[in-house]
Amino acid sequence: MTPPKRRLREELAGLDRGIWVLFAAVLVNRAGSMVLPFFTLYLTQDLRMPAARAASMLLLYGIGAFVAAYVGGKLSDRLGPPAVLWGSLATSGAIMVAFPFARTPFLVGATTLALAVATESFRPASMSHIADLVPPAQRRTGFAVFRLAINLGMSVGPAVGGFLAGISYRLLFW
Repeated sequence: MTPPKRRLREELAGLDRGIWVLFAAVLVNRAGSMVLPFFTLYLTQDLRMPAARAASMLLLYGIGAFVAAYVGGKLSDRLGPPAVLWGSLATSGAIMVAFPFARTPFLVGATTLALAVATESFRPASMSHIADLVPPAQRRTGFAVFRLAINLGMSVGPAVGGFLAGISYRLLFW
């Protein structure tokens, strides 16, 4: 019987190189979502937005994320997962850089919605890509690596975000 550590090492080593590239992309995508825990603070403290309006901006993000699941899946079927993944990362990055320049409620709302759709369309494409990259016998390991990247990104991102927010909320976006 193979010891568990050795078996795990063999399973991970047997994964396609593409899954590790996807791991890095997922890690970047989720770490970039560090903005979300600080989003209402940014809106209320930096932009001096009333709490109710800041909450409505967060609602817009949620609506955009909901729509993105459908849009990301459809685009993945039509264009292929890699195109959606790279498009999502590039578009999210551009919107993040532009976000601090949105100062009016309308522009903040539009940018928030666009950011949600761009960022969250990544998820269905990444799951679909795992199914393309990993043979059925390795899917459990492939999805475990995917979840690990999400969890690491969601752990590291807010820690870095807290440091950046202490300096300037705008640094969160850059």
